[in-house]
Amino acid sequence: MLSKGANVAKCIAIAGIFLAVVGRHEAAHAEGALVDPCGADRSTDIWTRTRLPGAPAYCRAIAEAEAQLIREDGTSALAKCDLAEKALPKVLRTRLVEGRAFLRLGRTEEAATALAEAKQGAPALFGPAEELDYARALLARGDRAKAAASFRVLLPRAERLGEEIRRAALVEAAWNELLRAGGDVPFALQSLRDVAREPGPLGNLAAATFALAARAQETANVREETTERPREDALDAPPVRALLARVGALGELAGLRATAQTGKEAAASWKAFADAPSHAAFFAPLATALRNRPAR
Repeated sequence: MLSKGANVAKCIAIAGIFLAVVGRHEAAHAEGALVDPCGADRSTDIWTRTRLPGAPAYCRAIAEAEAQLIREDGTSALAKCDLAEKALPKVLRTRLVEGRAFLRLGRTEEAATALAEAKQGAPALFGPAEELDYARALLARGDRAKAAASFRVLLPRAERLGEEIRRAALVEAAWNELLRAGGDVPFALQSLRDVAREPGPLGNLAAATFALAARAQETANVREETTERPREDALDAPPVRALLARVGALGELAGLRATAQTGKEAAASWKAFADAPSHAAFFAPLATALRNRPAR
């Protein structure tokens, strides 16, 4: 049986450990290093509520913000992030959700900055949905090298987002490789080939992109016919236009149309592609070859 003095010493030691944990936690919080006080179910345990009285309100607010992201409502998500920040400042999950909300509002520079902060401080918070938003924010900022790295992290897990989003991510990653300096063209072509086998607008876009990219690699043998032609009307589908805008590829649209056409329509589209004022470096030699081709 412990003596009274031993019991006192034991209590002091336990209190010291508790205070040390709290002190380390508060120091980390003061430095902006708090990652996420919420459990997987967005609840808080008694220890968290003791250390951080604002945690329950924070967890409710951030859960509501994430729900607004699912609805694509960036404005409401940011409003909930403000409530979360007031309940518990300087939490990295807040920056993550803010970044995703900024992206939905078209505030791409703010989105990339916030997501980069969250990624650097708390990479474990990034599931497939977060990684996709990060890649898209980097694309919007024109940071294609970092976007490529983000897509490589995302794609092995992209099936968790659903088949349509996985296909879109593959096509976006492929376009990024075609448009960036030193891009991985074989990876891009394989990704496009995989999606081109699937029906629907994204499959048609992948087929058209694959055809255009293949011709860009064979500028000495420029031709207007293709045996497997994508549907031209798929290029006007809103998801396709939105994707091309995200990756910065709307300038290549005439070339994409040409791969889906025949005869005079194809010739007119190839001419429009060749005469466009500028092209990405990968497609510029094809445009030059088309301009310099002898008239028939």
